[in-house]
Amino acid sequence: MLARRALLAHVTTYTLAFVPALIWLAEARGASVTWVALLIAGPHLLQDDGRLIGWWMTRVKHVDADTQPILAMAVDQTFHFITLLALAVATSAS
Repeated sequence: MLARRALLAHVTTYTLAFVPALIWLAEARGASVTWVALLIAGPHLLQDDGRLIGWWMTRVKHVDADTQPILAMAVDQTFHFITLLALAVATSAS
């Protein structure tokens, strides 16, 4: 329970860091910027939960995340980068 609360606090803080950009986007996008905030927070929550990255490491990379912590960190950061890049491209295209 404590780990879940810490994860939610982390995701909330992470998402709050995007508030200036969301305010800037709101001028052009209006209320749809709420979806952007959810699309920032949602995938971050799923990724930092650890199960998705653990699954990817086991099924795709064929290694144990616990024995390869630097690789696990690189995979985690790559997932974050790809998610934010895709969101930025989708937001700017619409």
